[in-house]
Amino acid sequence: MSWWQKLKIDSFLMIMILVVILATLLPAQGEIKVIFQHLTTAAIALLFFFAWGKAF
Repeated sequence: MSWWQKLKIDSFLMIMILVVILATLLPAQGEIKVIFQHLTTAAIALLFFFAWGKAF
């Protein structure tokens, strides 16, 4: 068994790591940066909304 298989990293985690590396090397600029800022704010708001809704 190779060292990679011993780590038991699933594909979702690997994609998340690669996206973080890609975003570090190629950050968003210009118009797309503003769009991503709005999308991020909306995603965080939805996350808190659904977490709050689950509490009750």
